[in-house]
Amino acid sequence: MGGAIADEATEFSEVEAIKYAQKQMTLLFDYLDWSSKKWATWHGTRAEAYSPIGRLPQGPVIQEYDNVLVAWPTKLTLTPLLSDQVLSLLAKKGVRPKYSEAGSNTLPFEPPFQAAFPWEEVKWTNTFS
Repeated sequence: MGGAIADEATEFSEVEAIKYAQKQMTLLFDYLDWSSKKWATWHGTRAEAYSPIGRLPQGPVIQEYDNVLVAWPTKLTLTPLLSDQVLSLLAKKGVRPKYSEAGSNTLPFEPPFQAAFPWEEVKWTNTFS
C-alpha cells in the first residue's frame, strides 16, 4: 500500500507496520474480511520530481536535459499515463525504434541486470491481529 498508510508507517518495525495497515484497512473497509489476507512489508526510497512549493505534482512529470528524458510517475498508478506521455513526446520528436519487428517485444541486447520485484523478495504472513 502506498499513500498515507505507507507514509505514516515508515518508522515502524515490520510487525508494527503490518498491524497498523491491518487496523487502517479494517477501519476503511469494515465490511471486508481481512483475516485470510497475506501481508508483507517492503521499504522503498521515494523519489519524485522537484517542486518549488514542496508538493507532489498533480500528474506525471517528464523533464528534458539535452537528449535525456527523466520520467517521474509521481504515483505508481500513474505509470501507464506516464508511458503514454513519453511515447507521445518521442513520436513528436521523430524518435523511432532502431530495432523493431512487428509484434516483437525483445531487446536487441541483454539487459545488464535481472530486475527483482518487491513481492518476490518479501516474507509473506497471513497473521491478522
